[in-house]
Amino acid sequence: MDSMLLRLLFTIIGEKQPTLLSSGSSVVAALDRLECIYGAVFYEIFKTPIVDNGSEFADADGIERSARRKDAKRTTVYYCHAYSSCERGTNENINRMIWRQFPKGTDFDKVTAAEVKRVETWLNDYPREILSFMSSAEAFKIAFDRAA
Repeated sequence: MDSMLLRLLFTIIGEKQPTLLSSGSSVVAALDRLECIYGAVFYEIFKTPIVDNGSEFADADGIERSARRKDAKRTTVYYCHAYSSCERGTNENINRMIWRQFPKGTDFDKVTAAEVKRVETWLNDYPREILSFMSSAEAFKIAFDRAA
């Protein structure tokens, strides 16, 4: 069981981008892909990743290095304290939602991209009280349009 689920949460607006990864080094590739997709808007929307101390986030230099701007940083990554889930409350809440669909111990080598997309859509279309009951997809579109 080598595959994992990378879930990026754009904290201000709650947009989720679950991506099925084959290894920890894929975190940098996933961020590179998002940076290229969103272009200059990426830097406005995805400012400060806060991650746990999992091995998939060990390449801080790769996470911070821009795929689009030579010799520039795309972001600054911050690591939470070990065993301090309270530092990432929204993340823990979203993890619980994901565990409803993919219980702990799920073998992601057996999860299809279509299943991940279904959960991504469910998460992004879920109304959030913190967003005045807009979905994170709606809030993301508003933020993206403002930044573009």
